[in-house]
Amino acid sequence: MMAQFAGINPIPSYNFQMTTEYAGFEELEPVNQTREKRDMTVEVTSSSRDETRISATVWMVKKNSTKVLGPYTIYVNELLSVEIDNGKWGVIIQCGSDINVSVWAETVRLGTSNDIQVYDVNPVFTLSDTFPVI
Repeated sequence: MMAQFAGINPIPSYNFQMTTEYAGFEELEPVNQTREKRDMTVEVTSSSRDETRISATVWMVKKNSTKVLGPYTIYVNELLSVEIDNGKWGVIIQCGSDINVSVWAETVRLGTSNDIQVYDVNPVFTLSDTFPVI
């Protein structure tokens, strides 16, 4: 599945400007061969004025397409975090709008299991809204 793209971007990639309908990302560095789980995280941002309506479809693909997770839908200013195993993974993103994409993987802390989580990266309030600043 990853071989269908002319240019594969490395994981990690930060603020990649996606101007085509599809983009592919792949881990290029050797993966630590421990049994630890990891989170593959995707963040989508946009400079469009109508950003609240922009969404992207995301698939996580294990090397040689032996396992595909998704499709997942992520909206602008959200983080999608999917728990993956220690194999070599890639990410495919589809979006009809110009967006910026960040993709990275990190080890899951022992004793936690995230499976799939979506986070809003623009919180409605800040700590200073809730607690007085001294």
